[in-house]
Amino acid sequence: NDRASQGLRRARSGVSGLSNDARAANRDMQELDKTTQSMDKTFRRLAGAFAIKELVSKITAARGEVQQLDVAFRTMLGSVSQADELLQQLVRTAAITPFGLEDVANGAKQLLAYGLEAEKVNETLIRLGDIAAGLSVPLNDLVYLYGTTMAQGRLYTQDLNRFTGRGIPMISE
Repeated sequence: NDRASQGLRRARSGVSGLSNDARAANRDMQELDKTTQSMDKTFRRLAGAFAIKELVSKITAARGEVQQLDVAFRTMLGSVSQADELLQQLVRTAAITPFGLEDVANGAKQLLAYGLEAEKVNETLIRLGDIAAGLSVPLNDLVYLYGTTMAQGRLYTQDLNRFTGRGIPMISE
């Protein structure tokens, strides 16, 4: 009986120790969960801060780009109202086409340099953009070919070959 009682006491002591260890482990796990949640919140805040910083940076860059374009178009057109109207059209065009503002604006500058009237620039860019997107040709290549052809007033064989090489069937036209 004594041995059995001693064994039973040791077993109870062992179970009690295991129970205490389990409670301590549970407390440690709860602390670890709290720490993990705290770290998750911190990482989310940092990610949000970086996203906001990047957004502000992109807005600032876009604003600077628009201001540069405004100055360029005012200089090229010699008219504030024409420049503002063209810039608004180009921003809308960039928003609804697969081309970015930089591509559209560079195309507009080229067309103006070739002597195209400001009122026709956006419409021409949209047509050229549709062709460029359909053929997977860079917009500036097509603007260059179109502009040189229009400035020359005729289509030379070399230009015809360039159009054809880009998949534009000028020969049948």
